[in-house]
Amino acid sequence: GHGDPVVFIHGSLEDFSKWNGQMEPFAERYRAIAYSRRYNFPNLFDSIASNHSAEVEANDLAAFIERRNLPPVHLVGSSYGALTALT
Repeated sequence: GHGDPVVFIHGSLEDFSKWNGQMEPFAERYRAIAYSRRYNFPNLFDSIASNHSAEVEANDLAAFIERRNLPPVHLVGSSYGALTALT
């Protein structure tokens, strides 16, 4: 869609597809973006790092936004994704 970007952040034991039902309705007014957090499908991993935290996830989110040169975004998070957004 077009408009302000809205980034959707899923919770634990989920992936970007959790937001499939929201993408089309939000895309009518916003640039709707859902991504998978580290350690979640389709990202590959052998084990979770011992230093994993909401801060690590928040840094990933910031890098995701910055690499895409997005203007200020709206964040929508569920469960651990909400903690990531708040962090």
